[in-house]
Amino acid sequence: MKKIAFLLLIIVSFSACKKEEYIKTSITFSDVEVTMYSELIAIIKYNVIVEGSPLVRESGTIVTVDPEVSYFNFKVVNDEKLLKNVSINLGVDAETQFFVRPYVITYEDTLYGEIQSFMSGSYYKVGNGVIDASGNNYETIILGNQEWMVENLKTFKYCNGDSIPLSNDITQFLDRNDEPQSLYYDFDINNYDTYGLLYNGYAIFDQRNICPCGWRVPTDYDWSELIIYLGNNKYTGSKMKTTGTLEEGTGLWKQPNGFANNLSGFSALPGGYQEYGPSYFYGKNTYAVFPYINTQGTESFLQMLSIDYVRGSIEILGNSNDRGMYTRCVKNL
Repeated sequence: MKKIAFLLLIIVSFSACKKEEYIKTSITFSDVEVTMYSELIAIIKYNVIVEGSPLVRESGTIVTVDPEVSYFNFKVVNDEKLLKNVSINLGVDAETQFFVRPYVITYEDTLYGEIQSFMSGSYYKVGNGVIDASGNNYETIILGNQEWMVENLKTFKYCNGDSIPLSNDITQFLDRNDEPQSLYYDFDINNYDTYGLLYNGYAIFDQRNICPCGWRVPTDYDWSELIIYLGNNKYTGSKMKTTGTLEEGTGLWKQPNGFANNLSGFSALPGGYQEYGPSYFYGKNTYAVFPYINTQGTESFLQMLSIDYVRGSIEILGNSNDRGMYTRCVKNL
């Protein structure tokens, strides 16, 4: 009996020693690649090397903007138990630092790889620019699959070279209230260089095309694609408007210019708009308003998109052909 007991003790001790060696492991990862696409989703690929052969309960990757990376941050759990090449879709904002850390949970321990940090890319690329029929040069940017003008339209001519009537005072404007026309905000030419020209709906809808040849007034589909690309949330407008405030001498928007960061490079300015009323001109320094053509019904009609100085969101508003608006153009595909 004593010999049997001694033999069992040796077997148990040997098994415990083997188990301790079995769970010893380390994690390293290499060949890290980060790719931004679509709505600035980060695709993170890397090779993970696990030394040892632990019984894995869970493995994955922690991805967070919090430098204090922990298991309680956002994480992506691998479908497979073994850590190999990993691709992760993570919605992160443009030009934002984020942190990546792989982990593995065995039946004995939780093990982590090194923390590595990355900077997400930009929403936009610089475009090729465009020249309108009046000879004005515009900077352009590429956002996803679209190319947009960075400045409001300033042309006095349609694409075919025909002139767009310019109203220089309220009398001219009222006389042409059912015809295509353009005007300066407050009939003041000093607003032209910064904000461009206001165009009424008749000019915007005109088949001769107020945009440069090869470009167009955006449709609802164009704006929808852009908004989705920028995240389609309550901060989308803040990514489209210029920063700074009048009161601080750093910009053109009235305070607070909520959440503005212009991460899209779209550089919307608070030029306001024109409509019938006691003042005729409204919203300078508080609203950026852009027209678009709604194609959802049996007949196309004009609507407008608005970004204000308080919120970071975008509002869709009704419109009439009598209202004057600053216009951005998008390139034909």
